Amino acid sequence: MSDNFNNISAAPYEQISNRAYFSRTDVATTKRGCQDLTNQISKLNDEIYRDFSDRSKDPADLLKKRERLIALKDQFEEIESQLNEYLPQIGSSRLTETEKNQIKGLYASGLYNQQQLANQYGVSQPTISDIVKT
Repeated sequence: MSDNFNNISAAPYEQISNRAYFSRTDVATTKRGCQDLTNQISKLNDEIYRDFSDRSKDPADLLKKRERLIALKDQFEEIESQLNEYLPQIGSSRLTETEKNQIKGLYASGLYNQQQLANQYGVSQPTISDIVKT
């Protein structure tokens, strides 16, 4: 019996495992986290640019910060790309009531627009529009 178990291919098991452990909400949460980090990196970049107009700040120090931030951005983009390879594809099943409520709350927070939520949950923007209208 153990010989048969050892001969089982890992690929089907991984597919079953992914379906069991990654919900649409898990995927959306991961994508939302990546988007939030991207937004924070952008804000930090904007702050560094504003600091260049402040004569009390050392330009050489600001350039070093900017270089480190660019390197961090590049590293994060690589991590995000690799992460997306591992996330399961979201199926075309209907959103659950829990997911719809999450979408309403996230949209109401003002942190995410309809297109961002659509990308996170794997649905179209008009679907998100219908959800937030109800």
